[in-house]
Amino acid sequence: MFGIINVIGSIATVFPDQSYWQASTAAKPLEGVFGILAGAMIWFIIPYAFGTICGLGYLGLGVLNGTDLLTSNDVNDG
Repeated sequence: MFGIINVIGSIATVFPDQSYWQASTAAKPLEGVFGILAGAMIWFIIPYAFGTICGLGYLGLGVLNGTDLLTSNDVNDG
């Protein structure tokens, strides 16, 4: 459900914005494709890197502490 809401919200912010239309009409077709692909890769890499860093930080703190920081009940409770 979150993904659907996010896609609709992203589309709603891109299409009415004049700067996106201006950049897309000024770019050559091949440059536009590379720009979209580069933007999509960056859009994926930033949250992936943040999640990886947070996960490894949690594991590092758990190893440093000698035990898990969250019990099974804490994880199940959210």
